Amino acid sequence: MKRDNIIAGIILFIIVIAALTNPNGYRHKELLKSKLYSGLQESGTAKIPGTDESWGEISESMRKLLGTELVNKLVDNQLSTKSYGLFSTSSIQVDGQSKVIGIGIFGQVFYTSEFDESLKKGLLNSQE
Repeated sequence: MKRDNIIAGIILFIIVIAALTNPNGYRHKELLKSKLYSGLQESGTAKIPGTDESWGEISESMRKLLGTELVNKLVDNQLSTKSYGLFSTSSIQVDGQSKVIGIGIFGQVFYTSEFDESLKKGLLNSQE
């Protein structure tokens, strides 16, 4: 009986911690912006099509300025979050339907592998 109480207490403790550390919408947006900003930094080393120069050599500050503004508007306008108490989700609109791209729990947001792959493909395609 005492063992059952300990197990129930541990489970209750985990549930309370999950509820208290559930990331809010602001946290989801900031983490996604950070992820996209990192992609912008990496894409600056790509070559400009048809030249031997990289985007970073020509217009790093312009790329950062425009890219940062674009990321801010995109995330603020397209990302929606929903809290389920113990966890939360990040969704974007794709072809008129809401698609979950991330799950937040214990203060962290974990993105789906499908979203990560799409992001990598998009950055690679824009570099070619």
